Amino acid sequence: MRTFAVHGTFDDCQRMVKDAFWDPVLTASHISSSANSINVGRLLPQMVYYASASLEIWNRDGRKANFVVPSGNLGNVTACTWAREAGLPIDDIVLATNENRTVTEFLESGAWHPRPSVATLASAMDVGNPSNIERLRALFPDRLGEHISAHLVTDDQDPRDHPRGYETPITCGIRTARRPRMSTIISRPIVSTIRGCWSGPRILRSFNEIVEAA
Repeated sequence: MRTFAVHGTFDDCQRMVKDAFWDPVLTASHISSSANSINVGRLLPQMVYYASASLEIWNRDGRKANFVVPSGNLGNVTACTWAREAGLPIDDIVLATNENRTVTEFLESGAWHPRPSVATLASAMDVGNPSNIERLRALFPDRLGEHISAHLVTDDQDPRDHPRGYETPITCGIRTARRPRMSTIISRPIVSTIRGCWSGPRILRSFNEIVEAA
């Protein structure tokens, strides 16, 4: 096994992997695969998590489950959406992102404009051109907007002043309709939340976990 350091972003790494898959010389001499969500073999086991959790809630409480999914390359939320479309008892899906707003703005405008990723504390979510948006758009080619909507939370906006009445500066509300909602979570409230968890109950939490908990 060999590892290579890439002086770049997640998008740079993903582009290199895709280029390798298309390289005729490399593919003629090597059988290549990907361990990330480019590979559907990564998504299928993730569907099992949502199947197990949603069925447990359904059998215990008789209601559908709602999920908040911290999202970067959108693989995890694609797996959750596939599980719901397969008939599992899943209702709302909340997509939580950081300051990389490519998907958020696409959901608002309908125009897809991938861009270089922005470095944040939740680095695993720093993706400017998530590959799994292609799968979501293929699943809902004419009606993606009916399943995914967007709401931005910025440093200059306190969601407690929002007419929908969100509860905290990094909280994204869940709709009653079956429409995943996207929230953009920026670095300042992530830091303050981590500091609060540690100074109070002395719980150490990861950046992605904070975004999910928001």
